[in-house]
Amino acid sequence: MNNISQYQTEFEIKLLSVDRVKIKGFFLNLIKNYTREQIINDLIAPSLTKIGSMWENGDAALSQIYMSGKLCEEIVTDFFPKYSGTLKNTPKIGLAVLEDYHAFGMQIIRLYLKATGIKVITYELGITSEELELKVIEDKIEILLISTLMLRSALKIKLLIRNFRKNKKEILVIVGGAPFNLDKSLWIKVGADAMSVNAFEVIPLIKKLKKVEF
Repeated sequence: MNNISQYQTEFEIKLLSVDRVKIKGFFLNLIKNYTREQIINDLIAPSLTKIGSMWENGDAALSQIYMSGKLCEEIVTDFFPKYSGTLKNTPKIGLAVLEDYHAFGMQIIRLYLKATGIKVITYELGITSEELELKVIEDKIEILLISTLMLRSALKIKLLIRNFRKNKKEILVIVGGAPFNLDKSLWIKVGADAMSVNAFEVIPLIKKLKKVEF
């Protein structure tokens, strides 16, 4: 079987053209030969990252960025198995992109959790650490998933976690995003309970940290 990354350029072109019919036809052919993990981690995620970089460099319009994310959300929703209800005994989970508006990673995690029957509270893009602290406590979150794009945002997680501990809030924090991928020990430095490289690691980590099965 060929490496799925060979299709990345073709997929990016189709996303930028915003042609739903061609995109879904292209995708239906892929799912015959590749796993869900391969498609999301090795095709969709890097394609969205590349398109995001194109926008930052002035090579793509904001509307193309928005529609690319929207189309990928539709693809992932259609591809994931549908659940009629939600799983029982799952901890209360919060999901946030800290002080940033790059939502692609959060979209994938939210969709994956939803598809597996797990409810998640998603906080608004660009939320500050101070705002997040108040909302997480108010919502009685047990597991907080935080994604960051910039190192300065990642470092603010340390104070957030310190405040949770200071106020005796037993909130487990799982982090992810570019700064943590570049520095594999950064999650330990900020005091997080775990680091997730992709959406598919989240559920095993939650089960391990909470010592539960669902």
